[in-house]
Amino acid sequence: MKAVYRADAVNRTFISSDVVADDYQLKDNETFEDPSGKVMPAKLVATGGAWIDATEEEHKAYMEAQRKAWEAQNPGALQPQGPSGQDVAFAGLLKDMAAIKTDSKSQDQLNASVMRQLAEQKVAQDKVNATVLKQLAALTTANKQSVTQQ
Repeated sequence: MKAVYRADAVNRTFISSDVVADDYQLKDNETFEDPSGKVMPAKLVATGGAWIDATEEEHKAYMEAQRKAWEAQNPGALQPQGPSGQDVAFAGLLKDMAAIKTDSKSQDQLNASVMRQLAEQKVAQDKVNATVLKQLAALTTANKQSVTQQ
């Protein structure tokens, strides 16, 4: 089995391929040479011969014709589409996450402020405790001296 490649009878451009028996005899506008890798629309030089690349102008016209044919078969496919339901949901989740992050930052700032206030209160309380302990020590000393003098 081998492949046969066919060209259009009028413009000699590639149109189709098929698998045939090993003893297949070529008909007009056919060849066993694969046109793959050629600039389309590749042209058959002669029956049983080689393919040649299309010119740049031929290639551009071919590609434009292919695009138009595809658009005709797929109307509206190239129209901009709105976001899918999944895209909308994902965007909503991202927005919620951003809000949570902002709330978290605000909470972190509030926590830092409360911790600072607690530290300031502890320093103030430690000063009060130190003063009370000094006064208590002074009273204890005075009391011991008073007891000793009696």
